[in-house]
Amino acid sequence: MRVLTIGDSVRALAVSAGGALAVGTGGGRRVLFDWATGARTLDALDAPTEQFAFDPGGGWLAHVQPAAIYFDAVGAEDEGTEPPDLDGSFAGGIAISPDGRTFVASHAGTSRNARLSRWSVPGFRAQSGFEFWSPFRRLAFSPNGQFLAGANEGEFELRFAVSGGLDFRAASRAVPTIRRGALQPPLPGTAFVSFTRDSSTCAFGWSGEIRVLDIATGTSREVKRLEVPFRAAGFSGSGHTFVTADWDGLVKVWDKRDWAVRRTLDWRCGPLTALAFTPDGTAAAVGSDDGRVVLFDLDD
Repeated sequence: MRVLTIGDSVRALAVSAGGALAVGTGGGRRVLFDWATGARTLDALDAPTEQFAFDPGGGWLAHVQPAAIYFDAVGAEDEGTEPPDLDGSFAGGIAISPDGRTFVASHAGTSRNARLSRWSVPGFRAQSGFEFWSPFRRLAFSPNGQFLAGANEGEFELRFAVSGGLDFRAASRAVPTIRRGALQPPLPGTAFVSFTRDSSTCAFGWSGEIRVLDIATGTSREVKRLEVPFRAAGFSGSGHTFVTADWDGLVKVWDKRDWAVRRTLDWRCGPLTALAFTPDGTAAAVGSDDGRVVLFDLDD
C-alpha cells in the first residue's frame, strides 16, 4: 500500500495499460503519476474532469471539459502526436472501445434527448452517433465490445455498441439516505457502471443502491440489488471480486458469487470519492475527499 498526496478532493481516477495513473480533482487539477515510482509526469489546471479515457496503445489520455475534449500525450511519442481536440457541448462521459477503434462521448442535453457522438480511432473521423441518448457522466464498454452503458445519478441505459439498440433501461428517484445517524441528501457523483472481465455481468448504481444485471444470454435481466453507502464501485480481476469505496472511509471487497464482504480496508483517509483498477485487475487506486490517493493490491 502506498499513498500519493494531491491536496484537493479526488473526483476521477483512471489507470493506463502502461501503468500511468490519472487523477482529477474537484478543484480542476489534473495530475498524472507513474504507478511504479509515484513520480508526477503531468500537473495541469482545468475545469473538473468527470471521466478519463486512456488510449489502449498508451499514446494519449483524454479528458472532457464542458466545451471540448482534450488529449494529453502520455506515451514515448513526441509532444504534439496526440489527437486533435474535439469541440462540442459535453456531459462528462467518455470511453474507448476495448479494441481501441471507437471513441465515444455523451453530449449535454435533456434525458433521452441528448446525443452520443462516435469517432473512429486513430484518425478521429466522425461516425454516425446515437440519437435519443442521455447526457451521461459515466460511460463504459463491455470488455467483449458488445455493449455500451451509460449512467447518471438515478438513470442507466445498456445499449448494443454498434447499432445503439436499447437492451436495458433503469431509473430511480434519488431519495435522502441515512449516514452516521443523520439524514443527508444523496452525494453527487455516485453514479457508476462496471462490467466483469468475461462480459457476463454488468453492475451499476447511485445513491447507495447497486443493481446487478446478467447479460450473458443476450437478454439482460436484473439479478441482484444491494443497499451500500458507496461513493465509487466496480468489478476487478477475474470478475469474482467487486469493490466499493464508501463515504465513511471504508473499502469493501465483495465476492460476487454470494455477494458477501470478504475484506474491509480502512486507511483512515476520511471519505472516499473515486476508484480505479489496473487493467490486469491485480491492484487498485482509491481517492479521498482530502486529496489523497491510496494504491493497494487486490487478492483476487
